[in-house]
Amino acid sequence: MTTIRVVGSPTAIMGEQGASLLECLMRAGYPISTSCGARAACGLCRVTVLRGAELLSPLLPSEINHLGSVAKIVGMRLACQARLIAEGEVEIDVPEVVDVVARKRDKARKQAIARASSPHTRGPSERTATGPQRKSEPGVMPSEQVEWRPRKLSS
Repeated sequence: MTTIRVVGSPTAIMGEQGASLLECLMRAGYPISTSCGARAACGLCRVTVLRGAELLSPLLPSEINHLGSVAKIVGMRLACQARLIAEGEVEIDVPEVVDVVARKRDKARKQAIARASSPHTRGPSERTATGPQRKSEPGVMPSEQVEWRPRKLSS
């Protein structure tokens, strides 16, 4: 078993030989970005190996495509491609997770809460037959605003 220590995390993660860093991190419930299903297609699971690089599989061409040729010098790896090949202790730094879907969902939830609690929320009685009333836009006179109405089709 190999011990994986993540900078900023108090607990160590144990991994078996042959497992990728990504598999070990996900099995332990550690948040890490990925969107390609561990196929080295997205490059989101990049980590920096601070100690124990010799315990990991060699850098692959697919990693160099995403990380550049200096990846080996600075110790960058794709967690989905770096496999544990020997026992010992590996220390890695995992960047903050950028979960775009979760961020959009959170933003939409906050906007919905803000709209629901806004004193300017219109109820059904404040709507007209043509739809909700529009607020006056800044710098535009109400008479200059265009109101959308359905077009009548001639038969």
